[in-house]
Amino acid sequence: MDILLWMLFGAITAWIATITMGYKSRLQCVCAGVIGAVLAGLAMQSLTGKSQDGLNYFSLIVSVAGSLLLVVVTANLIMQSHNRQR
Repeated sequence: MDILLWMLFGAITAWIATITMGYKSRLQCVCAGVIGAVLAGLAMQSLTGKSQDGLNYFSLIVSVAGSLLLVVVTANLIMQSHNRQR
């Protein structure tokens, strides 16, 4: 259940980030947000040794941070590749 919540938090965070930051490639960023949230959740789960079950602040913060990190990196790489093609 925790992975589904991370995916949901990641998708919502990435979608909001694409709107507020004006990214054109929304679908790619939302996919990156979901992946970032899951990776961050799994990393924290392995580091702490605890399963983050259910909806809590720790799961929310970790998934949002992982999502934002990967969305910003992905969006910047996409923008750089578009600028090189011109």
